[in-house]
Amino acid sequence: MTTNTETDERFERYTKQHLPLYLRDARPPDYTGSEDAWVADRAAAVGVLRRRWADMLALGFTPAELVGDKPMPEVYVMSGRPVRLPEPDVSAEVSAQASALLREATARNMQLDYIEAEKLRYLASGRGNPRTAEGIIASVRGQIQRHDAVQRKERIVEDHRPTLTVRRAFRAKGNRSYAVGQHRIDGQEVADLLAWVEENEAQARIHGWPAPAGFEPEMWPPFQLSDAPAVKTDKLWGSPNS
Repeated sequence: MTTNTETDERFERYTKQHLPLYLRDARPPDYTGSEDAWVADRAAAVGVLRRRWADMLALGFTPAELVGDKPMPEVYVMSGRPVRLPEPDVSAEVSAQASALLREATARNMQLDYIEAEKLRYLASGRGNPRTAEGIIASVRGQIQRHDAVQRKERIVEDHRPTLTVRRAFRAKGNRSYAVGQHRIDGQEVADLLAWVEENEAQARIHGWPAPAGFEPEMWPPFQLSDAPAVKTDKLWGSPNS
């Protein structure tokens, strides 16, 4: 328990810490006023500090905190005045876990459940119900793990999508255009392209053409399907005679 003597001693230290240099000890030689004026100036400054000291004590700060014997607690400013935050409700470990999960979610650019995200932010600040903290942390961790699982699945699907190698620009079914180069396509596009090839070849057979209209035989079909990784290129083949 802090005694009145200890409080008075700490207030003296507080004044020494916050008074202007020329008012801390004795009247300096370069002070232009009289000794009485210097004493009056110092008394006025100490009065201002005493009121500030009393205000801070009323807000819940301790003398030891005000003079630096103990770390200052977290504060926030309300109506221009510092307000002491209450002591943490949850352990430092829980707060650290919540903060880490918030960083992980931010790094993944993922959208957490709004209510649970707010509860997690509260835990990260040291507030919240210790009895429900474990469940909130487990739930958010589960959201992140499910997000990672979906991302892994999407990467696997993307890695196994067929590669369409186009050696002559063309328009296919649905007036969809394909430029020369390599493109990853999905299963539906594969089915549509194969159907487009069959339709054009059937028409060529009916008319006795060597290749569908607009194509030379050596350039039909104008693409090739494979599972090779897609590589952008402007020219995949040379001329038939090169």
